[in-house]
Amino acid sequence: MLLLDHWRKHGAAADDHPDDDILNDALVDEWRLLTVRQVGRLAVSGAKAVNTAVEELDAKTADAIIAVGDGNRLLHRGAHRREHLDEIEGGTTT
Repeated sequence: MLLLDHWRKHGAAADDHPDDDILNDALVDEWRLLTVRQVGRLAVSGAKAVNTAVEELDAKTADAIIAVGDGNRLLHRGAHRREHLDEIEGGTTT
């Protein structure tokens, strides 16, 4: 969400993509303190917020995000979410 806001204000650049593993690794201990119900609520509310932010992007910003590499995946959230669901269902999450 923050990255989308940054891109909307400043334009998209290839070096703006964060290293997801660093962010996930930094937060995993805190996430483990949450209940399953809390995780579910956070996941759904976060997904809705990102969906709204993506839907509200103007065409110029969306095209710029897609042009920087993995942007198409970033804007089409279903593929990214499927990866995480597959990890959960396969028991391969950290």
